[in-house]
Order: sequence, then C-alpha cells, then structure tokens
Amino acid sequence: MNTNEYVSLFFDFVNKVKKTVCKVEGDDIIPMHQANQDWDPLDPANRERLLSMTWNVSASTWAGVEKNSTYTQTMAVLIERLLKLTDISNRKLRILSLGSGPGLYEIFLAYWLRSIGRNARMYSLDYSEGMVAFQNGLLSSDLRIDGVRVSALKEAVTPVLGNMEDLRKFYGGMDIVFCNNALQWVADWRAAVREMQLALNENGPRTLVVVIHPNAMVVHVGDKLIERELITEEALFDELEKHRIQPVFQRYMIGNEGTGQAGGRLNRMFFEARFYPLGVSRSWREMSRPVGKATFVKL
Repeated sequence: MNTNEYVSLFFDFVNKVKKTVCKVEGDDIIPMHQANQDWDPLDPANRERLLSMTWNVSASTWAGVEKNSTYTQTMAVLIERLLKLTDISNRKLRILSLGSGPGLYEIFLAYWLRSIGRNARMYSLDYSEGMVAFQNGLLSSDLRIDGVRVSALKEAVTPVLGNMEDLRKFYGGMDIVFCNNALQWVADWRAAVREMQLALNENGPRTLVVVIHPNAMVVHVGDKLIERELITEEALFDELEKHRIQPVFQRYMIGNEGTGQAGGRLNRMFFEARFYPLGVSRSWREMSRPVGKATFVKL
C-alpha cells in the first residue's frame, strides 16, 4: 500500500473510534469538559491540578475533538518522514510518544510499522490517568484496522502514565521521540525539550519529531482562563540548539476549516530535528530554512 492508502485506513480507524467509543459522527464539535472545582485557576498551585483533572474528565471524548483533516494531514507527514528513518535502521526501533492523549496515532503507527515489516516498540506517554485508561481500553477492544484486531497490537504499544518534563526512566533509550500537538500544553515546554534530548539514544537515528499548534493554548475554567505560552518557531529552534538538536525538516499543514481558538488556515507546524551528541556544526540561524511544501489532505 502507498501512503495515501494507509492514511485512508487511519481515517477509517479514527471515525470508528469517534462513532463507537466517543459516540460522535465525523467532525461533530465536542466541548472540552471542565473539572468542576472552585479552586482559583490563576493560582499556580491549583493550575496544574485543574488541567490534569480536565484532561481526565475529557478522556472519553477527546479523540472526537480533533478534526479529521488534522488527523489525516499529520499521519500523512509522519508516514512520509518515518519511512526515511525506518529505511536506514535495521534494528528494533524504540519510539517514545509524548502527550499521546487517546493514543490513536500511536496505535495506528504500531500497525503501520508492523505492516511494512519494521520491528518497533511504541511507548505512549500521557500525564492524564484518564487518557492512559482510554488507550488501554482501545488496546483491549474489538476494533480493527484493515482486519487486524487492535488488541493484537498490545505487544507493540505500551501506554505509560508520566510527565514529559521528567523522562528519566527513558534516558538514553529511545531512537525516536515524537511529540504531537502536546508541547504547547506543558507548563515548562523548555524543560520538556531538555528531557526529550536526554531520552534519545546517541547510537540510534537520534530523531525528534514535534508537531505544534500555531496559537497559544487556552482552557476556560468557569469565567477564568488558563493560558499557556505561545511557542514560536524561533523560540523552539533556539531551545533545540541549546541541547545540540538541529532542525532538518519542517512543514506547514494547511486546513480548510480554520483551526483551534484563533481561526486561520494554518493548522499545525511539523518539525523534524536530529540530535548531534558532539554539537551542531552551525546555528540554524546561519542555515537556509528546511521548509517542505505545505500539505493538505482531504479524504
């Protein structure tokens, strides 16, 4: 099968999950459920607890929040780029996905890697107990991907409860670290970038893949707002460089229905970077930007 055919299978899998598990159809709008607490969300001591509880109560429907076009765009670019990496690595790949949420990308990537004959183990990390439970539920379900039971992928996907700001249990052990649409939700995204570098195996592909939203994330709690820091390309690249990581590819993903909380056609920004243990040869600011063509996928 080619990439478009795999993306079509992913599209079908996503909609099965939306319809049978989340009880929604297609791109129905699903609200993010709020933790019902009287704590002041502007108090830093309460903010992270509130966000964690919000993710927990949203876990059963969160897979229905993302637009189908975002799912398919992201998977198309992931497969394209991972094909290049799997071609150069004959060993068993260890892949760490951070902020994995309901785990749809991770489960499908495990299926895809197996279907192309690649030996890989996926660790799917999220700091929400509800999200990890949702992933485990999918991996015990009767859902199928092109006839393959999702439950048959249990040995290839391991849901993990944890925080991407502390990855010490993975230090030096991962070939690829993948963070899809999650870094912008983290309290200290710079600390998370440091931990990603520490998790990479210096003798492997040493690849970091980050997909971020072009806008700052905002969660409404009652009449208050919890707002995260906007991560710009420049700030991300500068932080990567501090940790001897250099961008090698980027792509803007364009949507037709607007995006997130600020609208606009820019849907996500995809970055691939490589860790150089001896240091980068020159700053990214001295290089031409490694921009790939804009991607638009409509099924």
